[in-house]
Amino acid sequence: MRRSEFSLCAPCRKELPVIEKLQREFGEHGLVVLAITSEAKKIAAAFIEKHKYSFPVLIDIDGGVFDEYQVSSIPVVFVVDRKGRIADHYVGLRDENELADAIRRAGIKQ
Repeated sequence: MRRSEFSLCAPCRKELPVIEKLQREFGEHGLVVLAITSEAKKIAAAFIEKHKYSFPVLIDIDGGVFDEYQVSSIPVVFVVDRKGRIADHYVGLRDENELADAIRRAGIKQ
């Protein structure tokens, strides 16, 4: 498994529904979720469609984004504030409350 194949990553499969829920709750208040994978577009698209995720998925086949952000394991979540600064960074599975708190600390309120 390459480091960013979320359809094969058990913790990712557990966390993505939480991220979808937060996208639905905070999206109208400014939250933008972008998922990034190195999986083939066809595989990623089938996974996203099957689970009805509403956020965009970016394909990073060569791993350049993962290298730039020094991602060595997944899942990883970067919470970026309205000024484009990384407000929080998590490696490993996080629960809904922890991620919602990070979103709020980044300036997005419900």
